[in-house]
Amino acid sequence: MTKEEEFRIFKRFIDKLQPNGSWSFSSRDTPDIELILPHKKIGVEITEIMDERQRSRQMLIKKIGETVVANLDSIGFRPFHLNLNFESELQVKKSDIPAYSKIICEYINKQITVAPNKEIYHLSNIQDCITVFRGFTLQFSHVLSKSYFTESASGILPNLSKEQFQKILRKKNEVTRNYKLYDEQWLLIVEGNFLAGSIDKIEINYDPIDSIFDRIFIFRQLSQEIIEIEKN
Repeated sequence: MTKEEEFRIFKRFIDKLQPNGSWSFSSRDTPDIELILPHKKIGVEITEIMDERQRSRQMLIKKIGETVVANLDSIGFRPFHLNLNFESELQVKKSDIPAYSKIICEYINKQITVAPNKEIYHLSNIQDCITVFRGFTLQFSHVLSKSYFTESASGILPNLSKEQFQKILRKKNEVTRNYKLYDEQWLLIVEGNFLAGSIDKIEINYDPIDSIFDRIFIFRQLSQEIIEIEKN
């Protein structure tokens, strides 16, 4: 997750958690976010839940998508959101990414050139391009300052297990031991990357946990649901 992605996600999270609150925040290296409240300074660590089986696939799709976005920007497109759909079994080598991205870019540009005045372009079950590419959605937006790629649904993680949760805590506890300048320390666990890596069901049905974090949250991006984990 990039610092820019962390910033955008935390903005959505804090807007939901404290919609009428008085706060400001900024990105940092350690912690990821510094949150300033009227009488409190909080260090926030952000981490992402993802099915490891899907991580390599997502990174491959993300690289293709970001390359396609850059190619379309170079043509002169105004800012847009782009989503690409691929076969579930994506057999693509890293060395193929530039060639695949160029083909997909040319295909999308051709579709938009045919009907240039639409705001949203959506094609599915594509048969006349490379076989792994199944469709795309591109939406122009006047509120964006630049274009973004977002991945489509894939790799649904059935549940967040106690073991996965404890693994996250152990890793982040070590990082946070060096924080000295904050009144509180929060951990924000983000569900996947938009639809990718989403969890089918979150059932926190195990005992309250021990952690050096003062508050622990799970943020479900699609539903904008915030779950706070009970501590001892």
